[in-house]
Amino acid sequence: MSSPDLARMRATVLYNAGIGLHGQGRLEDAATAFRDAVEADPAFAEAHFNLGNTLARCGRWDEAVAAYRAAAGLAPAAAEPSFALGVAYEQLGYARAASGRLAEATAAYRAALLFRPEASAAHFALGKALLEQGRPADAVVSFARAARLDPASADAFGGLGSALRRLERYADAVEACAVAIRLRPGGAVAHATLGDALQGVERMEEAVAAYRRAVALSPGFLQAYVQLGSALLALEPAEESLAVCRAAVMLDPAPAAPHNNVGNVLKALGRVEEAEQAFAAAVARAPQDPLVRLNHALALLTLARFEEGWEAYEARWQTGMVRPRGFTQPQWAGEPLEGRTILLHAEQGMGDTLHFVRYGPLVAARGGRVLLEVQKPLLRLMRGVPGIERVVAQGDPLPEFDLHAPLLGLPRAFATRLDSIPGDVPYLRADSAEAGAWRARLPADGLRVGLVWAGEARKGVPHANRIDRQRSLALAQLAPLAGIPGVRFVSLQKGAPAEQLRDPPAGLDVIDLMDGVGDFADTAALVANLDLVVGVDTSVIHLAGALAKPVWVLSRFDGCWRWLLGRDDSPWYPTMRLYRQDRPLDWTGAIARLATDLRAYATAHESAVP
Repeated sequence: MSSPDLARMRATVLYNAGIGLHGQGRLEDAATAFRDAVEADPAFAEAHFNLGNTLARCGRWDEAVAAYRAAAGLAPAAAEPSFALGVAYEQLGYARAASGRLAEATAAYRAALLFRPEASAAHFALGKALLEQGRPADAVVSFARAARLDPASADAFGGLGSALRRLERYADAVEACAVAIRLRPGGAVAHATLGDALQGVERMEEAVAAYRRAVALSPGFLQAYVQLGSALLALEPAEESLAVCRAAVMLDPAPAAPHNNVGNVLKALGRVEEAEQAFAAAVARAPQDPLVRLNHALALLTLARFEEGWEAYEARWQTGMVRPRGFTQPQWAGEPLEGRTILLHAEQGMGDTLHFVRYGPLVAARGGRVLLEVQKPLLRLMRGVPGIERVVAQGDPLPEFDLHAPLLGLPRAFATRLDSIPGDVPYLRADSAEAGAWRARLPADGLRVGLVWAGEARKGVPHANRIDRQRSLALAQLAPLAGIPGVRFVSLQKGAPAEQLRDPPAGLDVIDLMDGVGDFADTAALVANLDLVVGVDTSVIHLAGALAKPVWVLSRFDGCWRWLLGRDDSPWYPTMRLYRQDRPLDWTGAIARLATDLRAYATAHESAVP
């Protein structure tokens, strides 16, 4: 018998011994036997493969990778070694708290599928690796193939639901998760993913139920606690939400998310100082997380800790909520302009633009040419801002410029403090001819009071819609304003809420001329003829404040940061008066106080009229 034959025979004996030892659970001895087998016959692919299996059971993933790689190289047409290699690469990354081996795992799974394309488990594993690499669209393809090949695989449908949720295909994600739960009712992860998808389609009560089920199935499931706390807050039972969020912190105080959630709930309860501390704890645990830093910034700004707050507010550019413009020109930091041209540009809502365009004249005073880019409905109005040389609409070609500055970055550039807020008004003005045309359409007698009672819902943005539900009213809730002598109400409401004027509260007669309003220049001309504007926190109240018109704002309990704490006035708008909710979601007291003041205001106005 030749030496190669003897070596192969010896390797086979050692291999069989390894199989037996592995079956007895004697893993170290089995690994030794398999190592001796591959030393006797380095081309023995099965021995390399089973060595890998044994090392994997021992959690020695780096050694398992080497064994599987050898097996895959010796048997390139076999799917099993490549699949096992992919698993080992993934596990090696987890063991080292890194994701650097996912690309190699992906390649290994693809190699396995070349030779066994019908392997549902390999498609699922590939989808999982792709999802963890931030490639949800590719993951959807793999999970869907896994589900088609094995319609009884709860894992495949659960993975598909997760990937669809990442793509914000929430309705499809709900369907996939429902199948996963039907196949495996006890799958906590599938219930939690279903909750995420249900939040995306704003079915909040069902989302809460899904998270509750996930927590019940897996009491140590931290992310389910975190999401349950957020969903409860969206439904407004803040005290219960706080208890859940604090339970998550107790469960594991190391991650940032539970602390961030505690901060969100405390802020909703008006306990902003405590919220700031919770956000600070979250930032300490995840200093690179932009959403955590942004939440902390908003708490700091609410507390008028402007120096820290403006700096922290820069995190908004990394959250995805605000789109960076990608200009090659540098951002202005407040230095003298020395004749250079600067572009100021709107970055968020129209109310924010109306609020912060007040800095335009201050920028011009630094010695440069100032251009301004704004939302199209603001274009005509903004042409009258002092110091602005040219105004362009978003989406139109931009002129040449040397520097740029987002409008909400200007307070930071000017190092704005509470005592240095540029609060001089008016800084916007209506066109006198247009105002005269509107005057002819309004009643000449009585106290003319503009009304705006609702903001605008944003489809598919649950957080923004939660805030809109908190700030907006139904017209019927303003019934206490009906019947006040000498008051003539004028609608300033646009959008779907304006339909409520078809069925107003008894005695609340509202003049509606908004069909003639095409942009904010028109609104400004209308407002210029009013004696007072009353409304919830929308762009219209910013317009009224910028025009130096008396403006009374009904502010939700968890008010916008710019209204600060404990004040019924605003340093940003000297003509503003705030009526804050006494309790979350309860407008009764705020509206009653406003009605009392409006009655007195109307009486004083009547007495003052010659």
